[in-house]
Amino acid sequence: SFDTDTSTEFTVLSKTCTVSLPAGDSCTVTVNFAPTSAGPRSGQLHAYTTNAGNLEVGLSGVGTAQNATASASVSSLNFGNVAVDASSDEKTVTITNTGNVSLSMTDVSVVNGGANFTRASTCGAVLAVDAACSVTVMFAPKVAGTLTGTLRAVLSAGSLDVALTGTGTLGVAVTNPISLSFADQQVDSSSTALNVMVTNTGNRKLTFASVGLVSGSGDFGQTNNCVSVEPEASCMVSVIFTPSTSGSRTGTVAMTHDGVGGTTLVDLSGSGRDQGAVLTNPAFPATAVGATNTATATLTNTGIGILEVTPPGMGSVNGAGYSLAS
Repeated sequence: SFDTDTSTEFTVLSKTCTVSLPAGDSCTVTVNFAPTSAGPRSGQLHAYTTNAGNLEVGLSGVGTAQNATASASVSSLNFGNVAVDASSDEKTVTITNTGNVSLSMTDVSVVNGGANFTRASTCGAVLAVDAACSVTVMFAPKVAGTLTGTLRAVLSAGSLDVALTGTGTLGVAVTNPISLSFADQQVDSSSTALNVMVTNTGNRKLTFASVGLVSGSGDFGQTNNCVSVEPEASCMVSVIFTPSTSGSRTGTVAMTHDGVGGTTLVDLSGSGRDQGAVLTNPAFPATAVGATNTATATLTNTGIGILEVTPPGMGSVNGAGYSLAS
């Protein structure tokens, strides 16, 4: 039989020896070492025989202090720009037991901003010595702006934290030009259309709820093809100016959308002009009674549209001694 003299630290675990051992044969004994304190430890293994006496061999080992530690493969994850309501690619964190004892793991979760980050884990309840497990994290922003969170693994050795960050982005409506200024236009007549290009410079589709005039509807009109615009694509707003009265006229086109700011404005301006005309006074030289002479009157269109002259011609002459020559 076999035994040890320090049963709490060295114990016989198993043996291949039977009650008899033929000449020249061998058998083995497996001894377990379970130190109760740090430092050098010793003991003896005893083998008892009936015809060769009792044998013993010295046992020695070194007890080391328990080292319950773990590490994460990264300290932070940055997901960059991701459109609101979209999802990023997965990023992986590896958690490793770097100590010399098994660790229990009670939780792996996202705290402080978890609504914008999701995780999946291969980690179980126990993490053996030198073993590792992985946690995958995705960024799915619910709102625009810089968003943060923390991936936290809770182990018997303490907690491991990995900082999470990403930016939720929206579509961005940029107009070119930012305003429209019309040339002077005759009252009640329409200008040539001027166009505004609306470009989505963000990285999420831009959807328009409405495009219309919020002021100046009596002087301006608009048409557009802005419904939804993909990133880096554009739509067009066309505006005409039809002044209802003379003088400075203004208006505003408002575009409401789900992008940054929610509303984009384009200011409109122009001047209406009435149709005008000037008739010059003809200057006659002194003319003898019974004789005739001519002088020229000039009608000038001082407006910006076509002056319509009432038939049959330039008009009529009132006064004794005067007649219309041509």
